Amino acid sequence: MTQVIKRQEELDLLAKKARELKEKRIEQYKRLNLFQRCKLICLKLGVCYPKKHGAWWVFKDSVLEIGYDDFAPNIYVLYKDKKVLEVHLGQLTLFRVGKWLDRVLEISNPLLKQEEQEEYLQRQRELLEEIDRWGEIEEDE
Repeated sequence: MTQVIKRQEELDLLAKKARELKEKRIEQYKRLNLFQRCKLICLKLGVCYPKKHGAWWVFKDSVLEIGYDDFAPNIYVLYKDKKVLEVHLGQLTLFRVGKWLDRVLEISNPLLKQEEQEEYLQRQRELLEEIDRWGEIEEDE
């Protein structure tokens, strides 16, 4: 009977460790904004492969491969041919930390800045158009 209890305690400890590690990885994934970063890399630097619904976008360099399905949304990241990140239907299903994160951050940081600038300019244009629609008309005297 004590052996059964010890085995159950061991399983409980393993379950706790797995749960804590998963929670830690989910927090890291969200904090680093990895979905957006990987998506942006694929859309800006990758190759588009059209499919019946949406497209697969794939970015590859010497050590990194990122795939993004713009319909699902799904993402995978391979680093030196090992899967290190997987998002299936928007849910994080695999996340292994390592040097690949540095590469993703290095590639995505300028892309994020560029995207922020484009969003700012777009919003600025929209607001200027809004002001023009509701502003006073200037008439010649």
